[in-house]
Amino acid sequence: MIDYKEDLDLACEKFRKILEAQLKRVEDMKAQGGFLDYAALPTIKIGVCGGDGIGPIISAEAERVLAFMLDDLVKAGKVEFRTIDGLTIENRIAKNNNGAKTRPIGPIILKIIGKTTKIKPVPSVIS
Repeated sequence: MIDYKEDLDLACEKFRKILEAQLKRVEDMKAQGGFLDYAALPTIKIGVCGGDGIGPIISAEAERVLAFMLDDLVKAGKVEFRTIDGLTIENRIAKNNNGAKTRPIGPIILKIIGKTTKIKPVPSVIS
């Protein structure tokens, strides 16, 4: 039988570092204070925006699953869903062509995931 102890110990140590970093992050967020007490709200409104492409299909299914999971709260009026229409690439471009200030979203996303690109980004309207 192969001894995996060393490999398991290494994996556990790496996982421990990830968990420790996340727990520190949680404690740092808690220390900021000023959080909204959702239990005290009369109703929690969840906005659902499908966007375009396959987004509306995925969003509709996500809303369906969430509504099932929160069924008792929805029936009690503590949670309601609101559809947010119009968040499409075409609408952002149309708004951009009307002189709205925009910022590119492509490079921001790629920077977050650690990549660089020369691709011309799709503009995103600054709200």
